[in-house]
Amino acid sequence: MPRNYFAGDPHWITAHYDGKCSECGTEIKKGDRAFYFPNGKKILCEAVCGRAAHERFVEEAEIEYTVTGPLTWEGEPYEY
Repeated sequence: MPRNYFAGDPHWITAHYDGKCSECGTEIKKGDRAFYFPNGKKILCEAVCGRAAHERFVEEAEIEYTVTGPLTWEGEPYEY
């Protein structure tokens, strides 16, 4: 099944191990939902930091879409 993001794009994951939010230090337990930045391997909590970062990313992706046109992944439309 193709993923709906590009390799370097931040995306929501299910944490594979316990950790802390890179911005606020909130505990992230294995199994929690978190926003992950593959470039830099930064992870953010879902409650505040991850939601804000996700909203910023979507806004930037929408701006990019208006400039470059529709993006595709393996022939399928890119879903935010």
